[in-house]
Amino acid sequence: APVPGRVFEIGFGEGFELAELERRGWKISGVDFTDEGARMQNPDILDRVVVGDVFDVLDDLVKADAQFDLLICNNVLEHVPDPERLAESAAKLVTPEGVARFVVPNDGSVLQKAVVDAGAAPDQFWVRFPDHLNYFTTETAPLLLHAAGWEVVDVLGAFPIDFFLFNPETNYVLHPERGKPCHRARLAIENALAATGIDRLIQFRRGCAAAGIGRDVVVYARTRPE
Repeated sequence: APVPGRVFEIGFGEGFELAELERRGWKISGVDFTDEGARMQNPDILDRVVVGDVFDVLDDLVKADAQFDLLICNNVLEHVPDPERLAESAAKLVTPEGVARFVVPNDGSVLQKAVVDAGAAPDQFWVRFPDHLNYFTTETAPLLLHAAGWEVVDVLGAFPIDFFLFNPETNYVLHPERGKPCHRARLAIENALAATGIDRLIQFRRGCAAAGIGRDVVVYARTRPE
């Protein structure tokens, strides 16, 4: 994607990503159902973002022939009633040279099922209905995006923090107070990998996705030529 260019974030949340991209010279915009988080954390971005129904806003942008060089959609598809429709609309908003980054939880993974089989967590502990309406894996997330008109470029798995569930001393599902130390350990491990070169961290995450593990699925995609 042209750098810096125009970026649109679906579900901008507290606005940290847009604020950082603007600092780096990107022209920012985005949509979310509320701006409460951004109002508290990054109020300077509020005049460049929209609050409203994501489907209506995307439809309006498509009708206006809006185009972006980078589209970000982090932890949104699991919440909406029609994720394929959202992904289809988003595909019409990215330039041919642009790229999109989608992130969804990796739920019901082989690792999580092994945790249940080991008696270390309740059956289907990853289900969070009605907060999460849709559930994805490292295999199904790319398939949905392909069906919606995207060409998948890369698939990464976020750090498989589920590893900690096999150890009774670090099982944050049965003992939620142990979650923060696990999170700090995850950061230390990934920072150590990144310190030797970002390529090592990327290869690690690609390997996680290839093995079907990782707490989140990160998919990079381009619009597919018609």
